Amino acid sequence: MKVVSNSDKKLSISKMYKGKPLVRCGDTIYYGYFSDRFIIRIQILSNSNIIDDLQLSSEILVELLDLGSERKFPGTLIKSCTKSGLWSAIDVSSAWLERKLLG
Repeated sequence: MKVVSNSDKKLSISKMYKGKPLVRCGDTIYYGYFSDRFIIRIQILSNSNIIDDLQLSSEILVELLDLGSERKFPGTLIKSCTKSGLWSAIDVSSAWLERKLLG
């Protein structure tokens, strides 16, 4: 895994899901290419139990952002929802992003 320092947080760059990058900085994960018009921001709002040294996220905020034609970050919020686990948040993210990029 390639890791780049971003002040006191670590920015993880090398994970992919369904052909799109997952970029994590602290408790925020971005899903998709920043060169595309739409991107997903996933924010971990709270964590629950720790099982075998693995901290599980219990409340996740998923946001679909429109970066516009100039690809300006952070973009305009199109829709959002909360999920109770990271995998369900990533599945929703994938569906939203595919619909927006194909439509």
